[in-house]
Amino acid sequence: DPGRGLVLTLRSVPTGAEIATRTVVAATKLTVPRARRPLVPRPELTARLDADYRLALVSAPAGYGKTAMLASWATEHRDQVAWLSCDPSDAEPARFTCGLLSAISARWPGVAGDAFARLERDATDTYDAVVAVANGLAMLDVSGVIVVDDLPLASPAPEILTASGSVWRTSSSSSGA
Repeated sequence: DPGRGLVLTLRSVPTGAEIATRTVVAATKLTVPRARRPLVPRPELTARLDADYRLALVSAPAGYGKTAMLASWATEHRDQVAWLSCDPSDAEPARFTCGLLSAISARWPGVAGDAFARLERDATDTYDAVVAVANGLAMLDVSGVIVVDDLPLASPAPEILTASGSVWRTSSSSSGA
């Protein structure tokens, strides 16, 4: 899909005219990392990830295998997982939101269209963009999980996380969630 990872954002310039600028999200940020070596099986942790929840936080010191464990789990659920790997550049709210929307769009095409349109009109409207994508995800009749790896690097504003509370895990209506 040629549009994956590429978002068109309109920004005002001092003269009041609008020019198109592109916010590019690297495809590697939207791809589940591959294991470089065999992993230690952690069935109790993967069973907890398989549970029904709205938000799960995997927390441990650096080097304890959080990303490797999540990637291994995500690989087993590839058709249900949208992945975003954060880096320090995602501390800028519009960039983080574009990354989140791009991850969602890569997994569920078309769901984030309204949210992208909101960001194109106003790059500071990240809260409403996340609410719009949450609404789009709520309309889906499929199960899914959004993994945001290294979220502390992004330091998204609390209101973005509040708005996205229903985004992190979506469940089909047939699952009873």
